Amino acid sequence: QDWVAAANVLNGFRQSFPDHALQSEVTKKFAFVYREDGRLVQAAAEFERIETETDDDDLRQEALLTAAELYEEAGNKALTLKVYQRYVAYFPEPVEMNVETRNKISLLLKAANDQEGYLAQLEKIVAIDASAGGNSTDRPRYLASRAALVLAEQTYDRFVAIQLVKPFETNLRKKQALMKEVIEKFNHLLEYEVAEVTAASTFYLAEIYAHFSKALMESERPDDLAPLELEQYELAIEEQAYPFEEKAIAVHESNLELVSLGIYNSWIDKSLKKLAKIMPARYDRQEVDSPVMMSLESYTYEIKSRTATLEVATEDNPDTTDVVAVDRPEAADLVQGNATSVNTEVSKAEKAQADPQNASSQIAQDISDPSDLQSAKQ
Repeated sequence: QDWVAAANVLNGFRQSFPDHALQSEVTKKFAFVYREDGRLVQAAAEFERIETETDDDDLRQEALLTAAELYEEAGNKALTLKVYQRYVAYFPEPVEMNVETRNKISLLLKAANDQEGYLAQLEKIVAIDASAGGNSTDRPRYLASRAALVLAEQTYDRFVAIQLVKPFETNLRKKQALMKEVIEKFNHLLEYEVAEVTAASTFYLAEIYAHFSKALMESERPDDLAPLELEQYELAIEEQAYPFEEKAIAVHESNLELVSLGIYNSWIDKSLKKLAKIMPARYDRQEVDSPVMMSLESYTYEIKSRTATLEVATEDNPDTTDVVAVDRPEAADLVQGNATSVNTEVSKAEKAQADPQNASSQIAQDISDPSDLQSAKQ
């Protein structure tokens, strides 16, 4: 058909009779003609115009989404983003479409290297799903779980970035606080009951403990210890770090339990590779073919009676030890350890600092039960 001629006729009517009652119909016909003629940007602009010329919310939503899709098809990311942002601002409901559109916005912002905007959009996705409570459906919950995972990874990166160097006590306090925060965030991800995110969270929980163990072993040593005192200090640090390494192994192993439930994804594979490096005799073997469900991006659990829990020592309950128990259907008590609460007794730290020559002997007493890192370092 002659779409160019049709567009000329419509344009003539629009210019000649700007106040005519049929102008809204002309806009719809323009959108159709331009779309059929492959003029995507012009068609998208007409769909935007449709949204402004009607009071029908259903038609307005459809017009904006169509306009965004056409801009995207035409490769105009800036206008695509602009229209999607208008949509989520105008239409908070239905929640499913709002969250879906916000997910598209987040991807556009990420592609544009707008990290701040990207993370802000992820936070909104998480908040919207959380506000829905038990009324949240599978797709928004899945998108929220993926968003929450990315946000938790930001905290993990900040935790890893803190080095245990002088001033040791200050840096240890910062790392300890972030360790508590990041564990809580990854543990919360288990509540989404999404297999991919559960495996990712379990992997990161293991890596938190593994990293902390390594950070202790590589921490900056005091300068004023005699050779014998330094040797005692090294032994004390090893004793402090060992429980975290053991817990890391246990949590990685818990991830492998998902295979028995018919689940296998990249996060489980990462846990397997970590274990293969730590315990090659046991885990560095050729894979055996098995009827495993691969790449389950939307598989969700039906948790019957157990939930994932995390208890972290707090100021109100300083004697509580960290206990991670990643519980899954038919796989209870997969991970449970006695990791340290890494709380500080300032008086011990001050004594060690005031009398550095006696520091190494005090270390052996203070961390025989790994519960005090500050005195060990000072």
